[in-house]
Amino acid sequence: MENIHIELNEDSYTSAIEILGCLSKKGYWYTVGLLPLDNQRMRHGIGSGVLIRFDDVYAILTADHVADQIRNYPILALAFGTRRDIPQTFLMPIEGLVVKTIARGEEDRLGPDLALIMLPSCHVGQIKAIASFYNFGNLPQLHFNEPDQNILICTGILGKNIVEQDGYEIIPLGELAMVAYPELEYRGSFDYITCLIDEKPLGVRLGLENEIISFEGVSGAPLWQVQKDGSLRLIGIAYYQDLENPKDKKVFFHGPEGIYEQTKEILMCKL
Repeated sequence: MENIHIELNEDSYTSAIEILGCLSKKGYWYTVGLLPLDNQRMRHGIGSGVLIRFDDVYAILTADHVADQIRNYPILALAFGTRRDIPQTFLMPIEGLVVKTIARGEEDRLGPDLALIMLPSCHVGQIKAIASFYNFGNLPQLHFNEPDQNILICTGILGKNIVEQDGYEIIPLGELAMVAYPELEYRGSFDYITCLIDEKPLGVRLGLENEIISFEGVSGAPLWQVQKDGSLRLIGIAYYQDLENPKDKKVFFHGPEGIYEQTKEILMCKL
């Protein structure tokens, strides 16, 4: 395992939050909350994902244990927005959706745990009116030690609790600025990034007063590296949490090599 040292400071933390705010205001919001509806039309916050496109193929990249739960419901609600606003939602029938497992290991902590939810073309145009699809192009290289490359951002659903407000069921999407000490590790054909999070005073932007007690809703959420021009580079997908040590909470991500190489094989088959 390789430990990458990142200097934590208030400026980098603030920059991460500002970047998230600017992106959401401009509509460049690739993160989606996955909220299937049961037969009583109640929403269940099972996880998160990232909207991606590869040529003319559109899909949601997420954790396989999240995608697997979708099959238990009749309708999938995609939630867009941030914790500041009531998220916009888009409803799709589960019937007709194609869920493709990229890889699933036997031990949750070790991974792999990746899946694709293929989006029918009839829904893509409507989703584009609400959010953006990340161009799933060339494999990015990790350069943690380069100046201005040390800000890591993860966006997803914070927890599973449904908040009642004015008769609506709202699951807020949160902002997690993981300015942390990543660990890189390779197992089999996949690479992994572990983010050690110190949420006080740096590490996690909640927008909520309560301390994080679970990252469960973050499963399937994208991990971004902020580039020098302020744009985002997809380098990870969350799949597991470790909260045993409250002072060093960890979120486990698939790294870019496994994500791009394994995912593109499936996407290319759809062309």
